[in-house]
Amino acid sequence: MPLTLAVARESAEGESRTALSPETAKKFAALGARLRMEQSSGIQSHFLDSDYTDVDFMPVRWKPTLRLISFSASPRRVLARLLRCPKVPS
Repeated sequence: MPLTLAVARESAEGESRTALSPETAKKFAALGARLRMEQSSGIQSHFLDSDYTDVDFMPVRWKPTLRLISFSASPRRVLARLLRCPKVPS
């Protein structure tokens, strides 16, 4: 079973980095990894979705709000949504 890497868009104010550059994505894909990213994850780093090859983009299903970020948007939940897991991993 291939490794799946999921990348969520950075939500911290003023943060312009992305967790996965197009160049690194190509390297992981060449190793057989399955890549998923939230749409427009690289936009703050000046990377368009079209710059990423072999990446499945997931639509943004919710808009971040203070309540969502503060109480329910743990990294595990974000990754579970990107991976479409029925249950949040513990």
